[in-house]
Amino acid sequence: MRAQFTKTHRRNILVSIVAFQLQVFFVILVAHSEPGEVRIDADNITRNAENKQVEAKGSVIVTQDDKTITGDFAKYSMETGLGEVVGDVTYHDESANISSDKVKFDYNTGQGTMYNASGYFGEDYYFSGDTVERKSEDNYVIIDGAVTTCDEVDPHWRMEADETDVTLEGYAFMKNMVFRAGDVPIFYLPYFIAPAKSKRSTGLLIPGIGYSSKNGATIEQALFLAISDNMDATLTYEYMGQRGNRYAGEYRYILGAGTYGKLNVNYLQETQADNNRDLWKLKYDHRQKLPWKVNGVVHVDMESEASYSREYDNGVNDRTRRYTDSYATLNRTWATRNLYAIVREQKTTLPSSEDTVRKVPSITFTNQQEQILDSLLYGSLTSSFTAYELKSDASGSSTQFDVNRLDLYPVLSLPFTVAPWLSLTPSFGVRYTMYSNGIDENGEELGESFTREYYTAGLALTGPRFSRIFEMDSTARPKAKHLITPSINWSYIPGYEVDGDDRKKVRTIDGIDVAAPRNVISYQILNQLLVKEVLGPQTARTLEVVRFRIAQSYNIREATRNENPETEKRPFSSVLFDLDTKPFPWLMINYETSYDIYEDIQDYEKYEIGYRYEDIFHFALDRRRKFQGRSVKDSIWDTAYFEVNPAGRMSMDYSVIYDEAKSEIFSHVLRTRYKDDCFSLGFDWFERKIGVVDSAGVSTTENETGFLLRVTLEGIGDIFGKGRPKLAGRKL
Repeated sequence: MRAQFTKTHRRNILVSIVAFQLQVFFVILVAHSEPGEVRIDADNITRNAENKQVEAKGSVIVTQDDKTITGDFAKYSMETGLGEVVGDVTYHDESANISSDKVKFDYNTGQGTMYNASGYFGEDYYFSGDTVERKSEDNYVIIDGAVTTCDEVDPHWRMEADETDVTLEGYAFMKNMVFRAGDVPIFYLPYFIAPAKSKRSTGLLIPGIGYSSKNGATIEQALFLAISDNMDATLTYEYMGQRGNRYAGEYRYILGAGTYGKLNVNYLQETQADNNRDLWKLKYDHRQKLPWKVNGVVHVDMESEASYSREYDNGVNDRTRRYTDSYATLNRTWATRNLYAIVREQKTTLPSSEDTVRKVPSITFTNQQEQILDSLLYGSLTSSFTAYELKSDASGSSTQFDVNRLDLYPVLSLPFTVAPWLSLTPSFGVRYTMYSNGIDENGEELGESFTREYYTAGLALTGPRFSRIFEMDSTARPKAKHLITPSINWSYIPGYEVDGDDRKKVRTIDGIDVAAPRNVISYQILNQLLVKEVLGPQTARTLEVVRFRIAQSYNIREATRNENPETEKRPFSSVLFDLDTKPFPWLMINYETSYDIYEDIQDYEKYEIGYRYEDIFHFALDRRRKFQGRSVKDSIWDTAYFEVNPAGRMSMDYSVIYDEAKSEIFSHVLRTRYKDDCFSLGFDWFERKIGVVDSAGVSTTENETGFLLRVTLEGIGDIFGKGRPKLAGRKL
């Protein structure tokens, strides 16, 4: 609204021609107290009715809507709406706070110019300039100035430019920009665009720069699309100097509580003379809550015949995966029952073969163990129908095997509590399975349906349990309990005298198809150390700080077999030793091994150690060794992770996977970062082995090294570098 005196005001002025002066803190209303009108407060205010000018001196405060200007002296024209404030001037509105020597302002348009100005936009962006022009409530032009997100005094970095056109929640367009670290010029750009946003909005993201020995120098540019409050997308182009061009897209959405999804697409055009393939990868995830408490999941995982994952993904799991996995599921859960339906396709990513496994569909109904009426019996049921389609293409030949399978497996059990420290549970089950296809004794497709029936039996004995409670000299953990629990389990599946012909016709695809004769006694001793941890005056919890299990099994069928009498009978399995400890929140030590009593060797062993000192130091080690044979080196893989944050601002982590058998590093990553209040510096280096497939389809292993340099400016984004490379190993 145009700010001016109305006729009503003029009638109320007692002296209409001569100037008048009012003393301390006199307030003059230069318009009605309505939005858009101007109000001046000062020690002394003088008005000239003839030229419609107002002058104010001493502690001047000029307000209009959300805008406030203060200073030592002010002029204002009631006729034109133009004003000027000089002397220790401050300007304030909802988005900016500015100090200057002088301000010229048009109260009709909201535009103005501030001289020798400095201040900040929002809470993050500080600036200074010879002149600062306010074009609108969210647009400013800074002439011969600088912008930073550091503190105003001695900023660590700043961007100086001849002209900076800033749109809040938009971008800052800079001409002849010089980036300075302190007072040292680092680089110059004739034109530069920086984000000036605190909210999601559509626009170009900061370019990414990197290098690797495989891909060469890389430049990545991404466009972020803020489609709506509940969905957005990112489109990316990456130039890879030694490989080609990569195009990627990611689309994310939330449709409601429990309903959301994400789509990722990658397409790579290789431009090498000896390898100019087109590789692609698509991943889509969708989760949705449906009526009647049904949960639905869709997961699409597809890629080109030449695997994009094995050659270009960063993660170890992605680069070593053997197949893609696409599925759609529906799931309904009750207190003791579950109904689950799935359609699934798994396809190999290995170049030497092309195997496909499909479930079209598989429906499973499970009833967990529950009491039958008021009897002593408990019952459970596992049932399923699965239609399998298996296809294999290898060495120029193709085979197809399709089978429909209906499986029913009810189990009855009769638990007894002999004493509070001893329980006994016998069980008996019947498995009935219908197959539409099978194999003969030579492994060839049978082409006819059949049924498989057999029974199972079991007996579980748990106890006697031994325990002792210890009083501890600690207010945080006042009590500890040592618990020893032995247990014995007998598991039985009859020999092939029970429907053996049909059981041998089954082609094994999953665990349901496994029905080999079994007569095994398993036994173990479980040691547990539990502590009571006090959380508050009336609250506490129980923690398991030590768990040690020794287990073995005895195969009665092996002990009593008559076949191959010249072969030594070995009914005892290897002995398992499994120790898990977490005595303190900052310490974890685990060890597991299996000992073969006949060969007098360890089948395998595994160490896990994790240590954390507050947020300053973190260390984790995972070592796995597997016995490969007397004349072959053991397979030994070490995974280590170190993280150091010595002063809060500086951090470094290093992860490595080491193959002891080959005495070589499989993959390692070093990541460093320095973070200040307004910027961070990062340098990452990696070396890893990757699988590469040439134009002839031959797979080989190559070494790849690379580094990424990242400079992140608070509120601006990454100036150099892309996302941090993934860790070589897992953190415990």
